[in-house]
Amino acid sequence: MPLVKPSILTLLLAITLAHTGALALPDDHEQPIHIEADRLEIDESRHISIYTGSVHLRQGSLHIRAQEIIMRFDQDNNLQTLDASGDPARFDQLNAEGKPVSGSALAIHYRETDGTMELRRKASLTSDKDLIESEFIRTNTRNNALLAGQQDGKGRVRMLIQPRQQTQP
Repeated sequence: MPLVKPSILTLLLAITLAHTGALALPDDHEQPIHIEADRLEIDESRHISIYTGSVHLRQGSLHIRAQEIIMRFDQDNNLQTLDASGDPARFDQLNAEGKPVSGSALAIHYRETDGTMELRRKASLTSDKDLIESEFIRTNTRNNALLAGQQDGKGRVRMLIQPRQQTQP
């Protein structure tokens, strides 16, 4: 049976809007992982674990809720991809400053090899009180790059950026 390693949760540990520099709470990846689902299917020959039916995954401040989560592993049981789907799939987490980061989409895809996460169809990403909505949002959790829009070039990106509080001299 594949072991769920802390690297799985880099999926959302460093989710950001490009200008926020928000990282997850420093010890989230060191916390135990709790997963609940109505059903679990493991196919060791294909190195895949499928959780279905009201799936809840928690690690530290990270909470993922989806109808289905599929994890694919390599020969050494290291996570390669994580796919979450729902109506919508959702996640919540606290960043390094203790402020909320959340997102939702009908499909969420994460690739461990390059640290990219894609929110597909009805995508929404919120950091603190800032918001970005689009049909497609791609973030790179390693360099905080972000791309939003529709892959076919149609559609609009909607953003709400709150003014930053000025520090007193």
